[in-house]
Amino acid sequence: MLGMILLGKQFEILKLTYPYRMWAWITLCIVELVGAIWFWKFWKRTQSIEKDKNARIISLELLKNSLEERLNLEEERLASKQLFVGQLHQEVITLKQDLEQQEVEISNLIRELNVSREETKHQKGRAASQATSKGQALEKWAPFIDHPSIDPSWKIENWSFLGSPIDYIVWHHFPSVEENLAEGKVVFLDIKAGKSGLTTKQRRIRDLIRAGRVEWRTVKLE
Repeated sequence: MLGMILLGKQFEILKLTYPYRMWAWITLCIVELVGAIWFWKFWKRTQSIEKDKNARIISLELLKNSLEERLNLEEERLASKQLFVGQLHQEVITLKQDLEQQEVEISNLIRELNVSREETKHQKGRAASQATSKGQALEKWAPFIDHPSIDPSWKIENWSFLGSPIDYIVWHHFPSVEENLAEGKVVFLDIKAGKSGLTTKQRRIRDLIRAGRVEWRTVKLE
């Protein structure tokens, strides 16, 4: 557009006389020079703007690539965490199932233990009953059985049955005073069957007898 305007001005200058033609040419040259300078500055500014735009575009693309890489990395981390959480969730489910199974097994064991305890109680009761029955039978037949702790010279009529706390007292005595004091004795005898032992009361009585803490007293009542 500027070139066409200047070309038109050149045609107009050719129509002028010499003095005016010269000034016209000078003016035209100045205008063209100014226009060239302005165009050069405009072009430089345009190039600078384009460079800035390009640099900015490159910077934005780099930033975009960096953000995309970070996004991909975060997505990978998130996928890894989700996988880990899924594995933990599955492990928790498995542990819960194992715990429920163990609780069932513990309940069964407790039930079996209670049944076993009840059966043991019944067996102990039956054993105790049998031992008691056996002991009672042996208590009745004790004067008639042979045993290292039973002297064969003890006469049956000298056995006195007490039952509690001692089963028998054996009065092994003699008519003669001298023989009675030399060989006679009073025996406190308790019969035990199997593995049964003396009660606390029986042990205390045994200790008193062994310590000689035995007396004879005659009580006369009127």
